[in-house]
Amino acid sequence: MTDTLAPQGRGTDLATVLAGAAAVVAVGVVRALVLAGSVPSGIDGGNWLAYGDYVRPGSTYPPLVPLLFARLVALAGPTDASMLAACIAACAPALAILGVGAWAGRRVSAIAAALVVATSGAVGEAAAWGGYPQLTAITAAVVALVALARYADVGSRRALAVYAVAIVAVVATSHLVAVPASAAAALVAGGAIVARRPGALRRALVAGVIGFAPLLGLARTYAALFATLGVGATTRGSPDVAGILGPAWAADVALLGAIPAGALFFAHRGRALVPASSTRDRALLVAAGCAAVAWGAAFLASGEGRLLYDFVTIAPLCALALVPVAVTRAPRAIRASAGLALAAGCAYLAAAGLAAFPAQVAFYRILTPGDFSAMEWLAAQPYGANQLVVADTKGSPIGWWAEGITGREALYASDLQWLRFPSERSRALIANALLYRSGFPDAASATAASEAGVRYVLLPAASAFGLGSSAPPGWRVAYAAGDALVLSPAGSSAAASSALPSAASVPP
Repeated sequence: MTDTLAPQGRGTDLATVLAGAAAVVAVGVVRALVLAGSVPSGIDGGNWLAYGDYVRPGSTYPPLVPLLFARLVALAGPTDASMLAACIAACAPALAILGVGAWAGRRVSAIAAALVVATSGAVGEAAAWGGYPQLTAITAAVVALVALARYADVGSRRALAVYAVAIVAVVATSHLVAVPASAAAALVAGGAIVARRPGALRRALVAGVIGFAPLLGLARTYAALFATLGVGATTRGSPDVAGILGPAWAADVALLGAIPAGALFFAHRGRALVPASSTRDRALLVAAGCAAVAWGAAFLASGEGRLLYDFVTIAPLCALALVPVAVTRAPRAIRASAGLALAAGCAYLAAAGLAAFPAQVAFYRILTPGDFSAMEWLAAQPYGANQLVVADTKGSPIGWWAEGITGREALYASDLQWLRFPSERSRALIANALLYRSGFPDAASATAASEAGVRYVLLPAASAFGLGSSAPPGWRVAYAAGDALVLSPAGSSAAASSALPSAASVPP
């Protein structure tokens, strides 16, 4: 059948799937045109570049995206690499939805769901700030959970192999996704045992070993990350659910609430709703139901707003899974009317999401051409770790990009809510002390900086400190580009008004 809402045949129509993939790629091209510019886009891209380019003392992160992004920067440069990475990450969850939907025989519905994900405002925002790991990991998580549900149900070795690759990718990419994904995988395996599927216990043990292996391999990384729970970004106020999820927030929440009940009912009464041979339908429904429970519980337990960005992928997965349950016995007229209503809703969401993207990119593009030029100049200078101080831009740590581009650890000012590791928070406190509590940019602050071993100070917006292109007392201008200024202490003749703390003396 070709009716969007009707259960479709099991064979995969390659032409239809390729058309859906082409539509998702076209959305990626539209995003690329918005992301294109003379400087790198986003804030977090500098962080991934720094993590992938050199070892930061006292901080760690799942390695896959930083390593890949650093290699992409080496090939294409920071500006094009950030554009390409953002586009790929934004399209990846949609392609996962398209793939699992087409595999389950729901080709046309899968295209609609994929386009909703690809054009989502939440996905666009994550891509705009540089949330490549989270978008990549939720892509792998969708594939892993559907493959595991298939393996737990019928024992497919191919499904087991897909699950193994995908779950390793999740754990090696984002701890934020790995935790609920692991919980969802446990629910999938446990549900098969409860439903008394033949061989379910043995399959659960195999899946558990495979899922635990990458966690064991990255034990040091995850231990360091879990030690930062409750620090920085996780301490902000209640997240804005509607603001993050966009116009479809109510539908997303409703789907995440409805799918667990549907999954439980289907697990016991599925034969009354769809043919008994529809094991792919069952795998899709169980995976979606367990994902909804795991992510919903994780969000309610932690209040972590970043988990909401995964909802815009899980909710369409839930919608795909509910199709056979909701419409198998519905009259054709109702299916047609519902299809038209959904098509109109999808078109509205796509238009709203893409319309919001230019503003999102502009908001998170904190680098200016002057900043970027100054960082490239600094990259060619001979100085050591923690000898560069970087001012913030409206509280955001632009120093992440300075570290990534220069390949050296820096002292960067920042609102501490964005920083989680003790080492980066202590370095930020030192930079904050120099720039905002030492009388900077007077001669005494130059002496304090010199005595603390600071060689350069990068000001992305020199005018914010009342400076033009001329050097203030005690300082010399090492480099200037636009409103960006690189200062260097000229000497230490004046008495320091307040000595800068050392990294060891600053509490985390």
